[in-house]
Amino acid sequence: PTGEKKQLSQLVAIGSWLANRLVDGPIPIDKIHIHLIDCVVESLMDMPEHRELVLNWPMMIKAILNENPQQGSSNKEEIAKQRILLRILATSVKLDQQHDAPFGKSSNKRKKSDRDKEDSLDTLSVAL
Repeated sequence: PTGEKKQLSQLVAIGSWLANRLVDGPIPIDKIHIHLIDCVVESLMDMPEHRELVLNWPMMIKAILNENPQQGSSNKEEIAKQRILLRILATSVKLDQQHDAPFGKSSNKRKKSDRDKEDSLDTLSVAL
């Protein structure tokens, strides 16, 4: 209800603001520095008052679906916002899984897997 609407509007506002910052100027949509979103997600997760915002994955999916630009849209900011919301979701899942993993039990295999996940996050963001 009201709390959900507030969270949804906060997520959309964050996505809009970040999109505005990342596509400011003549930067092509496939050249935006989408990886910078990870830093924002890390910061939000470190703040107890905002942590739930990026960990409420059903609400994130709702925001992504609500902000889906029309196919063939040429509005760079709308397309960027969609990619940013997806990146926020993917990064928050990744960071939450890392937080739950026991410290000091990382192997080379796990490190390679983490690099593969990072590459797939970039590919997902660009594909959309």
